[in-house]
Amino acid sequence: MNESKIFSLIRMLNAMPFLEMVLIVMGSVIGVACVVMLGMHFFRKSNLESLRGFGYIGNDLIAGLFGLLLAFLIISMYESNKSAEKSVNKEANDLVCILLASQQLDNAALICKEVQIYRETLLKKQWPDMVSGDLAAAWKLEPEMINPLYKLIQKSKSQQGDESKFKETLPLLLQDLIAVHRLRLLQSNFHLPLQFWIIIILMTFFTICFLAYMNPWQGLHSFVPVLAPSLIISLSLALIVSLHFPFLGPSAVADTPFHRGYLMNFSSSYNDLNQSEEPKKLDSSSSTLH
Repeated sequence: MNESKIFSLIRMLNAMPFLEMVLIVMGSVIGVACVVMLGMHFFRKSNLESLRGFGYIGNDLIAGLFGLLLAFLIISMYESNKSAEKSVNKEANDLVCILLASQQLDNAALICKEVQIYRETLLKKQWPDMVSGDLAAAWKLEPEMINPLYKLIQKSKSQQGDESKFKETLPLLLQDLIAVHRLRLLQSNFHLPLQFWIIIILMTFFTICFLAYMNPWQGLHSFVPVLAPSLIISLSLALIVSLHFPFLGPSAVADTPFHRGYLMNFSSSYNDLNQSEEPKKLDSSSSTLH
């Protein structure tokens, strides 16, 4: 089974509207359940009675264990998505901290401009690469985003003469930004491996077969004990699909933190820094003339 084809199918389902994706998954599972029930009806003795006693206990036990496994996967994937969301918030906060900490430096306007370039590259290039699954292209953008900012901070000098405070804050903020940047790229590739999906599909099929076997055909009401668990299983699978890729789908991590607060309007922040530097340049030039 081709791994890329399976994940491409999951990406296609994730890109759909949530309700449409749920209906497709639900229809597929319920369709398999109907085929299995009709197949057992035609290939088994029609006068076979439903198994009782321990049969019902086994019926509930198998369905319950499978439901518990799906619930565990859903919770685990939800926590992974929340962890990716925290990384995005931390990265945006680090950019804001670098902006604020660099205001007393001689090249504050240049640092502000590089932070703006970092943000625009992330939103216009790297983020779409993560969503589409082109992680190789997303990783290639890392030096382009980090190196100019790193070189500027290395050359920076404090205008107040307190170099020790500067050396304790900005380099550490930059290291933190690099770490969370790389963590976000790693988290964008967090998903269930192909082997898990094969096992989930096989377990879904065998669970439906077991439910159909334990409830032989005795009229249309025989569909209920099989279709009801199949409906719950299909909804659980739809949730797993929606959470499969952290940066894609209805539950995807949003880039909202990079559009809020200090990062919302870079042009005004950049102009304010330039205006604050112009009087200093004028004062220094006038002092040299005197």
